[in-house]
Order: sequence, then structure tokens, then C-alpha cells
Amino acid sequence: MNIYHYHHETGEYLKTTEAKLDPRESKIQDQEVYLIPACATSVAPPQAEEGMARVFDGAAWNLVEDHRGESLYAVSDGQITTITELGTIPDGHTLEVPPAGMVQPQYVDGEWIETAIVFQGIAVLSKDDVDVITRQRIIALGEEKAKTEKLLAGDGECTIWDDFIAQRAIILQEGEDCILDNGF
Repeated sequence: MNIYHYHHETGEYLKTTEAKLDPRESKIQDQEVYLIPACATSVAPPQAEEGMARVFDGAAWNLVEDHRGESLYAVSDGQITTITELGTIPDGHTLEVPPAGMVQPQYVDGEWIETAIVFQGIAVLSKDDVDVITRQRIIALGEEKAKTEKLLAGDGECTIWDDFIAQRAIILQEGEDCILDNGF
């Protein structure tokens, strides 16, 4: 006779072994009686299925979803955790990965959406935020160097200054477009 061992906490199937005959009880009852240790049963588990664990509940075997080791994402903000327990995906979570680059993702009606107003990859709350980012980009573009070169060139041609002014116009227009698109 086979006996089926299960985990003492989760009830998850572990292994099958051959039961040993209990000589004392067999003699007393005048029939074969087998020893069944703790966390084991003579009830056979169902066939294994992909993504499911066989779990004994004390009376019968059940197939329970097994997502252990998989990443789980909160639908409210995309926060990631790793699943460590058997069972269904908890409410408020999904296995679907939010797209890269989202600042404030939220899972709505089966898809990830961006809930932040994003300008140049940064969440913004106001026109002032857009202005600060725009100013930082203009400075990073080399504003001081371009001004110095223009002063040195005087009334003469200065391609560094001309390139800077053209790039600055693009940056300023992006900031204006963002303000219009987001209704600031």
C-alpha cells in the first residue's frame, strides 16, 4: 500500500512511499493494518498539472494555483513583489508587467496606463515644474558657453550661438506643447 506525504504547513504533496505493516495492530485486529505517519495519507493525490500544486486539506487533495517565485504587481501603482505562497493572485494585483518608463502606472480595465503628467520623463504637477525642467535643459545645452562665444564674436558670425538659439527654441516649444497638451 502507498502512502502520500505532504508538507506540514502548506499541505503540498511531497512524495510517495510504501506503507509499513503495523504488526501489533494487525495481530489485534486480525487484518493488515498499516502505519501512516503524521503529514501522510493513504488517499492518492490527483495528477500534477502545470501551474498547480497538489494540496491535502486533511480530508482530500485539491489543486491550488502555484505562482511562487513569479513577480506580482500592485494595480494601484505597479509596485513589484515576489509571490511566496500558494493560491490565486490576490485582489489588487496582476502578473502583467507595467511598461518600462511609466512614472505612475496604474492597471485599469486590463491595461497599464500612465496616471502622472510626464514631461521629459519626469512627473510634473504644474507649469512651474515644466519651466524648471526646461530651464535645466537650456543650461545643460551650454547656455553659458554660447553666451561667451557670442560676446567674443561681437557683431560677427557665431555658429555656436546660432546652434544654441535653434536648440533652445526646440526646448522651449516642447515645454509649451506639454503645457497645452496637459491643460496647465
